[in-house]
Amino acid sequence: MRNHVSQITPAQGHMLRRLDDGPSRDSVGLHTGELATDELRHCLELHALGLVSAAIGWRDTCWFRLTASGRRIGRQLPA
Repeated sequence: MRNHVSQITPAQGHMLRRLDDGPSRDSVGLHTGELATDELRHCLELHALGLVSAAIGWRDTCWFRLTASGRRIGRQLPA
């Protein structure tokens, strides 16, 4: 499935912008402890679309980061 900007909800777009913490090589993303319940749900939706990756880190924390597609689409969205 190809992801299109028009398919992203405003709340998902907000989450893509929030996860965009700078250049991809320096990006650490956000861990679940920094996310409200709705934001966590949006991260999971974006993960299913291939726009966000999830990784387990130190002390079994779960981190969400933008994929290359997520970063590209997030930057195409209106502010």
